[in-house]
Amino acid sequence: MVKDSFLDYIYRISSFYKEEICGFICSNSIFFLENISSQKKTSFLIDPNRYFKVLEDDEIDFCFHSHYDRGPEPSEADIEISNTSLIPFLIVSVPQKKFCIYKPSRKEAIYFSNSKCIM
Repeated sequence: MVKDSFLDYIYRISSFYKEEICGFICSNSIFFLENISSQKKTSFLIDPNRYFKVLEDDEIDFCFHSHYDRGPEPSEADIEISNTSLIPFLIVSVPQKKFCIYKPSRKEAIYFSNSKCIM
């Protein structure tokens, strides 16, 4: 599972932006990466070079991104990329203050709140 402190940090950073933020969680580290998508308000894209750089140093536990103006439900693109990469997705909904973890191994979405984000 994801540390509460990581959830709180991702939520706080996400709440400052009017576009999707993204990054990776690896073991005890969190990496915020630049969203290079041409449509940052509705999607995210990570530079493949940054992806491989993180991957050569550590195993990626989660790919995270924010939905700054909607719920935490994964989009069809989120599901497809997670299933293809076999990396679970952590999605934070800024307005709803909720999270979703999509697990490609089970093809299921788990929704939850972090009490620190609600305060």
